[in-house]
Amino acid sequence: EEEDKEINETTLRTKAALEKIVNVRLSAAQPKNVPQQSSEATHIKYTPSQQSVAFNSGAKERIIRMVEMPKDPLEPPKFKHKRVPKASGSPPVPV
Repeated sequence: EEEDKEINETTLRTKAALEKIVNVRLSAAQPKNVPQQSSEATHIKYTPSQQSVAFNSGAKERIIRMVEMPKDPLEPPKFKHKRVPKASGSPPVPV
């Protein structure tokens, strides 16, 4: 009776540990949720400094629509992870 109880407890603990490991691996393998555009487009009025017909298609001012670009998932990482040399366990032996 005690052996069965101990076996059941061990089985439950092992099952929980394995489920935890599998869930971590599955969440790492799935793509992250792509966030929606946080802000809407903003419009900016732009008046060029040169006001001639030949420049800027003869327009006196332009309206520019600014939208935040979504992050490219295939873009390489911007920062490199540098490995730090492992510290020695004990101080050097005096000579």
